[in-house]
Amino acid sequence: MTQATSAEIQKHFGTYKREALNAPIEITVHGKTTLVLMSYDRYQSLLEGSAEEAPADVASEPEGVPDFDGELEELERIAGGAGDVLFADDPIED
Repeated sequence: MTQATSAEIQKHFGTYKREALNAPIEITVHGKTTLVLMSYDRYQSLLEGSAEEAPADVASEPEGVPDFDGELEELERIAGGAGDVLFADDPIED
C-alpha cells in the first residue's frame, strides 16, 4: 500500500486522489499512519461488509490481528464523542 505524509498529500492532492482510485493510500502524521485515502467504491464495499466486492488485501484480517469490534465506540464514549478527539496536527482554537 502506498504511504504518504499529510504534507505530501496537501502538496500533491491531485496525484494522490487519482492514485487512491486504484488502491488505498496510508496518510501518516509524525510517522504514524492515521488516515487512509480510498475510492468511494472501496469505502462502500467495506461498509457493506461485502468480501466479494472488496479486494483480497482488505477482505480479511491478517493472522494475529486483534479483534477491535466495539473499541472505537467505547473510546468515543470515554472521550465524550468523536468531535472531542484531536489529532497531533490539529490547529488549537482559542
